[in-house]
Amino acid sequence: MKTDSAGSPLGDNAFVTVSAVHEMACRHDYDGLLDMMENPFGDKAPSEALRELRADGGAPLAALAQTLETAPISDQGGLIYCHPRGATAAFARGTQDRPGRWSHFTLTGASPMDGKCSELRAEQPTSSP
Repeated sequence: MKTDSAGSPLGDNAFVTVSAVHEMACRHDYDGLLDMMENPFGDKAPSEALRELRADGGAPLAALAQTLETAPISDQGGLIYCHPRGATAAFARGTQDRPGRWSHFTLTGASPMDGKCSELRAEQPTSSP
């Protein structure tokens, strides 16, 4: 998506970074994903996060790709992506000297970003069976 949850356009650098991570998740490009990760990656080393992404034959990568297909929340620190079923992904905002990086992903939503995601999920209509 080229806009955030409020309809504001994403910056070109952010869009390129998120799109690259999405494409790598779809291709199971673990080396590429490792290169995109901030260090530390959330509360762990990138290598540990990568091991988690490889679990179950790479099944977490489908959730990552789906999460990045949602409209993100733009926050002072960057972009927060919220999957309707709980996964969250974050991209740190860059500076003039340093581009933004992929900084966090969790399948469970047990992260500092979960509060923002909970607010967004509460605003979204639920689908009926």
